[in-house]
Amino acid sequence: MSELNYLLYRMFRGDEVSKLDNLVKGYRGEQDFAQIVQQFLPSNSLYMQDFIFEMPGYAQIDGLLITPTEIHLYEIKNYDAHCSIQNNRLYYNEHHLQHNPMIQLMRATDSFNNILIKEQIPITVHPHLVLIHPYGTFETDGSSEISVLTRHQLRHHFQQIGQRANAKWIINPNKLAQILADYRIVDWHDYHTDLPLDPTKLKRGIYCLHCGSYRIQASKHNLRCEHCKSQTPKKEVLKYLIHECSTLTSGEILRPDILFDLSEDIFNRKWVYKILSETLPKHHRGQYHKPTATPYLPIMLDLYDRLGKN
Repeated sequence: MSELNYLLYRMFRGDEVSKLDNLVKGYRGEQDFAQIVQQFLPSNSLYMQDFIFEMPGYAQIDGLLITPTEIHLYEIKNYDAHCSIQNNRLYYNEHHLQHNPMIQLMRATDSFNNILIKEQIPITVHPHLVLIHPYGTFETDGSSEISVLTRHQLRHHFQQIGQRANAKWIINPNKLAQILADYRIVDWHDYHTDLPLDPTKLKRGIYCLHCGSYRIQASKHNLRCEHCKSQTPKKEVLKYLIHECSTLTSGEILRPDILFDLSEDIFNRKWVYKILSETLPKHHRGQYHKPTATPYLPIMLDLYDRLGKN
């Protein structure tokens, strides 16, 4: 998710990266699937999103459903396309996908089974490729051992799981979730290195979170957009800017200089330091530990949609 935030911030400041559209589509597919899971979640079961671990190599599972009798792993793809499996190969609008998500899923399943073997938990693991897009279509020649689920099949899928979950328990899902928490890691991929940023390409100023315009006028307590006429309290704009600058720069420490640079000193510096001290733990004089939460993603995605329609 940090990478998605990073690329959205770059887009809003005029430095777009082609990868962004696919990341947004993938994120929305995973959120869409999570909502469906919560709607049909079998009793006595537990769902985890974005499970990242190393056993022994790096592995990532989009969705993990734990019931008392079995485990289901989900690789979620939001393909607005006709997908097909031919001779155990996945095709996207008749083009062979070089990066086959089924292979990725099988590797993740093998790694996940290593955890269960190590913890001596004799429970069956079922991997599934989910094609979540409402207009996507799918056909198969039956050559794949991986279960492939389309959106309209999910309700029946979870109903079947719920029926089997009433059998004799193998493990308490909450207990297994606690065990898995010891294996869970933070994504260590450095998107600042993978997708390097040239700070000189970033547009300076404050942009409106409603329309993206940089035509901003400051009053005593608010910032007003001259384009859409919306007003936002200065403190809220500064908090957003703190998250933006924290994401755009590498490392764990935030230095206020980037705040003053990107905002073109629209805020009083003494007041900025006051808000920073109230908001973030201090590292050294004039340096602060970055925030860990990302509360602005829904707002950013709304702005992304509006800018895409203009």
